[in-house]
Amino acid sequence: MMVRPRGGDFLYSDTEFRQMLEEVRFARECGADGVVFGVLTPDGRVDVQRTAALVAEAGPMQTTFHRAFDMACDLEEALEATVAAGCRRILTSGGRNTAVEGIDTLRALVAQAAGRIELMAGSGVNPSNVRQLAATGVDALTHAIESCVSRKATKLTIDFSLRAAGRLARFLPVAFASPDDAEARRECLLGSLEAGIAFTNSSVALVHGMARPLGAKFGIPHGVSNAVLLEAIMGFSLPGAPERYARLAEAMGAVPAGTPLETARAGLGIVSRLVRELHIPRLRDLLSREALDAQLDAMVREAVASGSPANNPRPASPEEIASLYGEAF
Repeated sequence: MMVRPRGGDFLYSDTEFRQMLEEVRFARECGADGVVFGVLTPDGRVDVQRTAALVAEAGPMQTTFHRAFDMACDLEEALEATVAAGCRRILTSGGRNTAVEGIDTLRALVAQAAGRIELMAGSGVNPSNVRQLAATGVDALTHAIESCVSRKATKLTIDFSLRAAGRLARFLPVAFASPDDAEARRECLLGSLEAGIAFTNSSVALVHGMARPLGAKFGIPHGVSNAVLLEAIMGFSLPGAPERYARLAEAMGAVPAGTPLETARAGLGIVSRLVRELHIPRLRDLLSREALDAQLDAMVREAVASGSPANNPRPASPEEIASLYGEAF
């Protein structure tokens, strides 16, 4: 139940605040599951005292601090204030007009929250852009996979990669099917953060090296570029690091098979199903074969020159890179 005595700003008089308390009490007595509210101070900070009073009045109900949070002057400070007030979750777009625009801030806030409060990405999440968010999720999964099998991976980065892969494989389909599922979206943000920590310390590999020319030549968003290439390149790369791919497969829910390579292939099957379930396009849905062929030689050169393919567990020759573009098409 939304508790807001009027439209406009989130600075309320004593009379308006008493009305909010009464509405929260009414919702609790009627058996509502939760209430949503937001109160700021004149200097643009979360009103901890009043928010805590509303939380106390809510009793066993779930409490969500709404997008008044995005109007705060300092989001990091606002998060700590909301935690201190006892709220269960925060609805936020990361201080931007939409959750898509604020995705980087959302990731940072999830990291700061460290499980103390749920963050629910809000505003602009709808059927028209949920596929873009799905591609962004597969991009994060690509970060997790490539950082795990990269030649520069360490025990620390592998641990982060495995946690991220497991979280994203489990919750991406849920968030895609039910964009309002706060837990699923929070877990996806956390998985994206974990994958980001991993790849910034171990680098990425062939998928990213081949994705960059797609953006440069055809304007395909980076997340989509990675998503359309992941399945083909992962299949190519499995023999180069079967043990690590097997660990990824188990993290994503695969049952261990007879050999690491067999388990790794089960992980590829999970990724393939995920790509289909999230409606990730094929490359042919984004450009023509003629356009691809016209740029293919230059794309191969640029992919190799990026340096990322050198981190791949299975080396790829220029001819193999060209062939993988064709397979993704």
